[in-house]
Amino acid sequence: MLLATLFLLACNGDADDPTTEDTEVVAGTATRPIVEAVDSARDTGGATGDTSETTTTKVTDPEFDCDNEEDDDDDGLIDCLDPDCNFTPNCASEICGDGIDNEGDGLVDCLDSDCAAELSCDTSCADDVLTDPLPITYTGSTAGGGRDSNPSCATSTAADRAFAFTAPADGNYTFDTNGSAYDTVLYMYSGCAGQEVACNDDAGGTLQSQVSGPVRAGQVVIVIVDGYGDNEGNFRLNVSN
Repeated sequence: MLLATLFLLACNGDADDPTTEDTEVVAGTATRPIVEAVDSARDTGGATGDTSETTTTKVTDPEFDCDNEEDDDDDGLIDCLDPDCNFTPNCASEICGDGIDNEGDGLVDCLDSDCAAELSCDTSCADDVLTDPLPITYTGSTAGGGRDSNPSCATSTAADRAFAFTAPADGNYTFDTNGSAYDTVLYMYSGCAGQEVACNDDAGGTLQSQVSGPVRAGQVVIVIVDGYGDNEGNFRLNVSN
């Protein structure tokens, strides 16, 4: 009897242990431990993930010296050949007649030597060029001079003198002959090849003349001192704005 009891306990001992679980084995399979899949590829931030390729974009500064014969930004373009230099004084081209300092050199349109060959900047028709700082006073004489122009506001057979003036800035400019010794006529053209834009015989109840009008920076105007009828002599031309 004692032997039978011991045998029974030996066979059923595990079933009474609450920490022991039976494992069912299915044909053709085997019990495997749970495996956590870990991707060995890591990006630069340290996070797991599929292998990835990082593309690096090269960021460069623009060409910073446009006159040193070096490719400062390593793009294969040197100085003025690099678009970065398009608006620097030594690379840009002045667009004559737009009223803008395209080169950034402080010189607009006809004030810039780049525009010397432009028709709108031509001063060859003038007897003299007015270059002094404003206000300007120029004295001279028309006596014995040439007769090159005819005013629209008066009859003149007298000699005349033509002056080129390039506006230093946008503004309304006034030209007069106050202080002249004879009956003057004054008129203004929009350049050597331009049209007459203003004309005056007698101004303010005197025999002197005055014309005025808006002129943009870098624009050339031609001002002509003439005489009424055959009047010639010493004149005074004043320019102000």
